[in-house]
Amino acid sequence: MAAAASDFGFVMMALYRFVWGGAVAGRKETLARVMRGVSNAVSDDMYATARAKALGVPIRFIYLRLISPPPADSPRTVFKWIQRQYAMAARLGPPAVKVGLAALAIWLATWALYPHTLLIYAVAGYIRRKALGVPATLLYIPAAAVAYVYTLAAVVLGFLTSEVEWRGRVVKLNAVPPGKAPARREAIP
Repeated sequence: MAAAASDFGFVMMALYRFVWGGAVAGRKETLARVMRGVSNAVSDDMYATARAKALGVPIRFIYLRLISPPPADSPRTVFKWIQRQYAMAARLGPPAVKVGLAALAIWLATWALYPHTLLIYAVAGYIRRKALGVPATLLYIPAAAVAYVYTLAAVVLGFLTSEVEWRGRVVKLNAVPPGKAPARREAIP
């Protein structure tokens, strides 16, 4: 289920050209510049994306080569992870990401009207994983239906969530860009 839920987000990440920390690669010097200051960020992915764009570093998100993380401990853990990702994007992301999330919610909601499209998406995800040689069972297909409900709920709740638990601490989400203090603007070398 975690794999199917991740796949929903990966589509948007490819469209926005988002840096995903779980699959980032580049020259050592470039990554050092992009990741400088990331340890203070609420979202290392959003921080790295903002820095890369500010530094003029091109971002290539290759969706067909990306495989999501292994399943989490429980359905609750999966949902908390998904909700945290979407809450950070909805509350801290630039306008294009917020519009993308709203479009994702509308897209997911239309699947309630046309469930056969969800089935096509789930089967395509299963085939993609098999083609890449990633262990995948037919359970992926019904799990995608559960992931659909989780993802739709997480996107909607993401716009309503004001704080998340991240790295063992509760973090209040506001409109301050990731990794930046409210009163000052970071100079990018």
